Amino acid sequence: MVCFHTGIETEGKILYTDSNSSQDTSSDFGSVWPGATYTATSTTGVSGRQLVLYSWTNIEGVQKFGQYEGNGESSYGIYVNLGFRPAILWIKRLDASDNWLLFDNKRETINPRQNVIRTNSYQGEDSTSTVYLDFLDDGFKMYNSTNPANSDGAKYAYMAWAETPISSIYGS
Repeated sequence: MVCFHTGIETEGKILYTDSNSSQDTSSDFGSVWPGATYTATSTTGVSGRQLVLYSWTNIEGVQKFGQYEGNGESSYGIYVNLGFRPAILWIKRLDASDNWLLFDNKRETINPRQNVIRTNSYQGEDSTSTVYLDFLDDGFKMYNSTNPANSDGAKYAYMAWAETPISSIYGS
């Protein structure tokens, strides 16, 4: 599956959710995304096929998408303010190959959270992950200095959905 994210700094770059690869410089979907048209090629396997597009946007108190830069600190880590306590948090390193990391509030209910699902892998849940983080009332806090989530100077994209949304997706 192909993923576009606001955290990708150059238009036309993509991520593959079934791969641990870094952002792809492929221009299969044109030089500007999102757009009304794109050029499909055999690289993505979409030439002549219909596509399904799941599109999310930031909705205050419901879901948030963004990026952060790692600081490589295990003591101080990275803090990201979401404006809500996350129920689901999905992280992907953009500038190098690394796994997609999925954390949630159902499989592990207390902090620090370590159990992760690498959504690009068939391994299932990993309870020996070296990534530790806390779900806070207003965001998340990283307690590690590893490549998958907090390497110094590395770029990461995140997607988060609220545990208790303060509004509906329609803003009411």
